[in-house]
Amino acid sequence: MERKGIIIRSDFNAQQLRGLASHCRDGNQARRLLSLAAVHAADAQSRNKEYPNSGF
Repeated sequence: MERKGIIIRSDFNAQQLRGLASHCRDGNQARRLLSLAAVHAADAQSRNKEYPNSGF
């Protein structure tokens, strides 16, 4: 069974998403932003492992 992913916008990195979440007054939106930050960070780590000298 093939897994299909979603495309995450690349104009914000994980650190920026965490910063936006810290200034957000809506708890639900802050949780969503933190979740996206975690996914974005994990994606960056997996790319670094797959292509160690690529600059991702």
